[in-house]
Amino acid sequence: MNTQFNTHTSGSAYLPLFFLTAIFFMNFTIRISISPLMPTILTDMALTRDQAGSFFLFSASGYCIALFFSGFVSARLRHRNTIVLSAMGTGIVFIFTGFSQSLSAMRLGIFLAGAGSGLYLSSGIAVLTATIARKNWGKALGVHELAPNLSFLLTPVICELLLLWMTWRQVLFVLGGVSILLGWSFSRFSSIQDFAGEAPRLKSFRPLAAIPSFWWMMLLFSLGVSGTLGVYSMLPLFLVNEHGMVQTQANTLVTLSRIATLPMPLVIGWIADRMGLKPVIAAVLMLKWCAGDRYRGFFRPASAGRHFLPAVAGGLFFPAGLCRIVQYQLPSDPQRCGLFYNSGRLSDGWRRNPRFDRSSG
Repeated sequence: MNTQFNTHTSGSAYLPLFFLTAIFFMNFTIRISISPLMPTILTDMALTRDQAGSFFLFSASGYCIALFFSGFVSARLRHRNTIVLSAMGTGIVFIFTGFSQSLSAMRLGIFLAGAGSGLYLSSGIAVLTATIARKNWGKALGVHELAPNLSFLLTPVICELLLLWMTWRQVLFVLGGVSILLGWSFSRFSSIQDFAGEAPRLKSFRPLAAIPSFWWMMLLFSLGVSGTLGVYSMLPLFLVNEHGMVQTQANTLVTLSRIATLPMPLVIGWIADRMGLKPVIAAVLMLKWCAGDRYRGFFRPASAGRHFLPAVAGGLFFPAGLCRIVQYQLPSDPQRCGLFYNSGRLSDGWRRNPRFDRSSG
C-alpha cells in the first residue's frame, strides 16, 4: 500500500519536533534516573549491590524486547498512538514503581518502564521523517538525537535538585507525571503525519545475516553500549561505596563527565572523513578499554579525569558505528536497525549487574 506524505514546512514542523524530542528526552531520563538515585534507593530498601545492579538488567531486557516487537504494536495502533502509549504508559508504570515496597515489585516496575520506553524509538523516527521535509532531515534528526546526550548530562542534576525537597519515590512520581503530560500534550496539540507501522518479517533479516561484518558490528555495538551506559549506570554507586564520596559529589562528577560528549559527533565525523571508519572504530574501542580498566585503585583528585574517558570514548564510537551501518544500505524499516541497539542494550544490562561482573567486587 502506497502512502502519500505531505511533509510540513520548516516552521510548522517545530511543534512536532519539539514534542518528539521532549518525549525522547523523558523516555531516556526515566530509564537512567535510577542510576543517580541508586545510593539512596540502596540504603532505603536495604539492598545489596547485586540486587541494585539487577535493576539495570531488568530495564535493558524490557527495552530490548519492546524495541524488537514495536513494529507489531505500531502496525496495529499506528505510529501516533504508539508514541502516546510509550510516553503515557512509561509514566504510569514509573509512578507505580515509586510505590514499590519489595525488590520483586521494583524489578517488575523497572522492567515494564523499560518496555514502555522501547516502543518509542522506531515510531518516533518514522513519524519524524514522515512529518518533516526530506531536505531538513539532517537538522531534525540532529536535534532529536540531542535528547539522549542532554539526558545523560541533566538527569543527575534533576534528581539531585528534586531530592532537596522530596524522597526518591516522589522523584519517580514527578518524572512519571511529566512523561504522562508530554504524551497527552502530543496527542492533543501536535499535528503529524500518522500511518501504520510494519511488523518485522524474517525474510527482511536474511540478507543481513549473510554478511559477516553485520555480526561484527552487532558485537561492537554491544561493547560500545555496555561500556557507555554500563559505566554510567553503576558509577554513582561505585563512587559512593568504594571511594567514600557523598551522593551529590558523585552525581556532579558524572554530570561533568558528560559535557565533553556533546561536540564529539562533530569531531569524530571530521576524523572519520579523513582516516576512514575502520581505524577510527578500532582506536575508539581501544580507548574505551583503556579507560574502563582504570576504575581500580583509590580515588584521588588527580585521577578524576579517568572518569571522563569512558564518556568521551562512547561519544566517539556511536557516530562512527552508525555511519558503518548506513553503508549496509539498509531499507528504511527502522526495525532492522533496532537489531544493533537490541544487542547493545541487553549486553549492557547484563554487564551492569555486579553479580556477573567480577571487577565490581
